Amino acid sequence: MTNLHFFFPEQLGAALGWMVLHVLWQATLIGVVAGLALVAMRRGPARRRYWTANAALATILLAALGTFIYYYGSSMPAPAPGQPAAASAGLADTPSPAAPVARITTGVSAPDNEEPADYFNRNLPAVVALWFLGMSLFLLRLLGNIGYTYYLKTHLNFPTDPYWQELLDQLAQKSGFTKAVRLVESALVHTPMVAGHLKPVILFPIGMINRLDPREAEAILAHELAHILRHDYLFNILQSIVETLFYFHPAVWWLSGTIRQEREIAADDDAIRMTGNPVQYAKALVLVQDMAHMPASFSPAFSGPRKNRLLNRIQHVLNVQQSKNLAMEKFIGTCGILLIIIGIAYTQTTPPAKEPGRVAHPAGTTDGRSGAWQGTLQNDSVCMSLVSRTAQSSWMNGACFPVSEFSNLPTSDADFTLTRPAGTITWRGKFEGAEGYGRFKFTPDQSFADWLAGQGISGLDDDAMIFLFFANTGKEYVEFVKKAGFGKITGEELHRLALLEISRKEIQSYLDMNKDLGGPSLTIEDLTNFKLHDIDQAYVKMMLKTGFPNLTLDNIRDAKIHQITPEYIRQCHDLGFEKLSFDEVLSFKIHEITPEYIQECRKMGFAKLSADEVMNFKIHEITPAFLNEMKQIGFSDLSVDDAMSLKIHGVTRDYLLQLANAGFKNLSVDEVVSCRIHEVTAAGVQEFGKLGFSKITLDEAISLKIHEITPEFIQRMRDKGFKDLSLEEYIQLKIQYGNKLK
Repeated sequence: MTNLHFFFPEQLGAALGWMVLHVLWQATLIGVVAGLALVAMRRGPARRRYWTANAALATILLAALGTFIYYYGSSMPAPAPGQPAAASAGLADTPSPAAPVARITTGVSAPDNEEPADYFNRNLPAVVALWFLGMSLFLLRLLGNIGYTYYLKTHLNFPTDPYWQELLDQLAQKSGFTKAVRLVESALVHTPMVAGHLKPVILFPIGMINRLDPREAEAILAHELAHILRHDYLFNILQSIVETLFYFHPAVWWLSGTIRQEREIAADDDAIRMTGNPVQYAKALVLVQDMAHMPASFSPAFSGPRKNRLLNRIQHVLNVQQSKNLAMEKFIGTCGILLIIIGIAYTQTTPPAKEPGRVAHPAGTTDGRSGAWQGTLQNDSVCMSLVSRTAQSSWMNGACFPVSEFSNLPTSDADFTLTRPAGTITWRGKFEGAEGYGRFKFTPDQSFADWLAGQGISGLDDDAMIFLFFANTGKEYVEFVKKAGFGKITGEELHRLALLEISRKEIQSYLDMNKDLGGPSLTIEDLTNFKLHDIDQAYVKMMLKTGFPNLTLDNIRDAKIHQITPEYIRQCHDLGFEKLSFDEVLSFKIHEITPEYIQECRKMGFAKLSADEVMNFKIHEITPAFLNEMKQIGFSDLSVDDAMSLKIHGVTRDYLLQLANAGFKNLSVDEVVSCRIHEVTAAGVQEFGKLGFSKITLDEAISLKIHEITPEFIQRMRDKGFKDLSLEEYIQLKIQYGNKLK
């Protein structure tokens, strides 16, 4: 095997080779010691485990560096008398007498009595070549990651709303951090992260921060600020350098994984100290995991790429103690925690009260709305999704616009506009192929707002104006609506028309529908109901052909909501219900009475049920299974009223068997129902039997219940001297003296 003189001087190659060989046992030993130390500190603060793992990784580096220096110095030849040391440094064949066996030789065959040191010395070129090849690949990856992080800091970033930057500045000030930290939204990241050490930047996925509650966003910002305060970005680079040098050793990768995990937990601890709310912080962890597609990021990020790490972090945040339970029990318990947190996240919709010193979130202002956008080119249209926020809630909406309406669609970061009567949206960003992203700013058109006010249409805020923009509502549309009979339209009504995008063509069709029905003048609410329930002229004409006279708009709306069709009405007619009114048909549909159910009732022996009886059967769930159960206890030919009475009062086969065991057999339907109403039970009858009343009649059992005569009452009366009385006498005693006997 050829040597590496072409790449390294001989003594340098020898020192590198022996360093690599010795690191194998050195890193293993250091890893074992570090593992024992970490186990001993498993219940201590995360920062201690973090620095312990870092110290172990640094010790591996120092041990390797010491080994390299030792062998490099030992392999330096001693200078000859009168010869400069610099000259003798290149003499490969004059090693120092004190040097270990560290010289690289190129012999093809090895002696039979070769020592292990000679064997390793002879193969050092292969060791160094393999190490150098792998190290070069990992070094390229490291440099690529650093370069990509710089790219993230400088490309496709957009400043967040001032509110969020001020919130971050407040957190930094509270933590004593004096450097400026920039907060931006990035189109290139999928989870919050920190980039840079000297000039740190926190990058949020575009649109994410406006979808979060302010306290959830504060928790994320506190976590990222904790990374900055701890200089984690710099330590991450140093850690990656050690990984690059000793990529071949499992102990190095295990320690690196431990460092990354403990780094996140330590940052969690610091963030909780800043915000003071562990539950809110755990909510933020879950929400970010849910919103993000996990990256393989070089920089410290808010949520790690592995779900089990997220579970461990949530357990730590909520102080859930680890136990010796089975793995499945741990998994189920942690999933329960996650479900609780998700439930909290979706139920706590009330905005937090303003706290002293906290920046107030910007509400809808007079100068428009701003936020993030993402767009997709679809043929000749651009479909835009917009995300923004008010003080009360997140705001998300979208619309598709003709490409021809835009000033331009840039392929590099630039501004472009879209203007309509209600205002102008200025977009900042770019398109890459069919996808685009960036930030937007909507500015209402004040002259249009003034014109609307002159028409008596007022009270339109920025939210309403942007929906007028989406619907492309202009003067011609407003004038058409007023001429169509809606002269006193309000700002709220115009807002609703725009929100539902009810066009002039649709309004005209609704007016024609109303003529067909012969109804009174339409209102804006009628228009919105037609649109919401997708009622059109074809459906109205179809319902008018069903034979129901004098159908109203409300009838048509109810029919559409409950999906009444001529086919359903015909099926009801075919089954003998020819004279149903519209309200009865509607009740049939609401209670899900189908032709199949009517046939089922007839098979149960009820061939001539009225419409009301069919609905009552359906409402009270009278089924063949219930009637068969009644037959088993002797009720084979039930009338409609008897079947209803038994079902309504919850009479079952088991209840009848209990009454039979108490001595009450061959009861009528009315008697069974009366027992059920008054809660006569076999157990209660048996309690009276223990007092000597062994032959209680059904009337006595019911009367005892009606007058609240209990075994305890009879025993108290006997204790007071009222002995040897009949049940009827005890009942009369209770009736006459009532509460005086208590």
